Amino acid sequence: MKKLFLSLLLWAVIFTHDFLRPLKADAGHDFGLGIQVGNMGGITGIVNPDERAMIQGVIGTFWYDGLLLGADYCVKFPGAFSGNNVLTPYIGGGGYAFSGSSWRRTDRYSGFGVQMPFGILVDLPKVPVHIYAQIAPAINLVPFADSYLQFAVGARFLF
Repeated sequence: MKKLFLSLLLWAVIFTHDFLRPLKADAGHDFGLGIQVGNMGGITGIVNPDERAMIQGVIGTFWYDGLLLGADYCVKFPGAFSGNNVLTPYIGGGGYAFSGSSWRRTDRYSGFGVQMPFGILVDLPKVPVHIYAQIAPAINLVPFADSYLQFAVGARFLF
């Protein structure tokens, strides 16, 4: 059922993108929606207020089970790799709220924490899609202090 829902959502984004694209005044890609996998996996979104900033978020699963809501403000560095506009590194800061359990604990709990993602975007030149990979040192603040390293790989359709 989960795979069916994600497939339908993905197709809806593709068809919405194709139908709304001619209506836009400019060809800028200010929003994106996609799928992220990792220890914080689920549906991911992005808002690009300008060329050097982005706000990204995810709603999905946390570790092995549970619900996660997360958001980050990131600064992008376009052209950081010798003028290469395909690869764009970024760094950011944000937080997350979760409810569930992890591999370290067997009981269920809810809480929140902060994270600092480091990542790289791969902007495909002729397709409105970007692929990304990131790692994020994270600290749980509530209900207990704990630190770990989050990782994620994903793709977003831009529109």
